[in-house]
Amino acid sequence: MYYIIIGGVLSALPVVYVKKYIETDCLYFIYIAIIINTLLLYVYSKLFREREASIGYAFVKIISIIMVMAYGMCILGEHPDTNKKIGLILGIFTLYYLS
Repeated sequence: MYYIIIGGVLSALPVVYVKKYIETDCLYFIYIAIIINTLLLYVYSKLFREREASIGYAFVKIISIIMVMAYGMCILGEHPDTNKKIGLILGIFTLYYLS
């Protein structure tokens, strides 16, 4: 479970840094995103030893999507439409049924 949560965080963070790069045009944010993605590969290697790849990858991606949506709503002030809300609810149900 530990690697799933770390993987979810590491999978969501590059989105934040790419967004910062777009806003500032500073290449350091891209370098940070590359380093984070490299760490994510290591976490995947550990995670897939504990769980099936299809289940572990699905967990990481769904957690990442939830985190990116929360970041968008709380920090960037984005408002999700009905489809995004339904997708979020389905993602949470997916986590429940996969566990």
